[in-house]
Amino acid sequence: MKDGLDRLEEKMREEVSLSRKTGLLLKYIGVPQGIQGYDYIKEAVILGLSDHGYLRNIVGGLYEELAKKFDTTRSRVERSIRHAVECCMVGSNNNDELVYVFGKNALEPNNKMINSTFISSLVHFIEDLN
Repeated sequence: MKDGLDRLEEKMREEVSLSRKTGLLLKYIGVPQGIQGYDYIKEAVILGLSDHGYLRNIVGGLYEELAKKFDTTRSRVERSIRHAVECCMVGSNNNDELVYVFGKNALEPNNKMINSTFISSLVHFIEDLN
């Protein structure tokens, strides 16, 4: 795990594009690229990095902005992100990576990661590397 983590941090520090940094992180923690929630999470993290107000107003601010950008509804955005989070947290074998990014409680059986915590954690992880 340490080698993979070192490579991730090195790549993220070298990378200028927030989109590329976010994509590297999502791949590292195992968010499937082929689902709609991946695109929504990626854009949500970029928006959160540019303005923390989005992290404080998830439904009316962030989901609304994503719905406009992707020509969909807030409820579809929320549901797609929730599905992607579940795929990542439950369906992946990246336990060490998840603990590194989200903390030791990330894998607790009764600890269901909610969308806002997931997105905020990714934003803060990227900020901490810069």
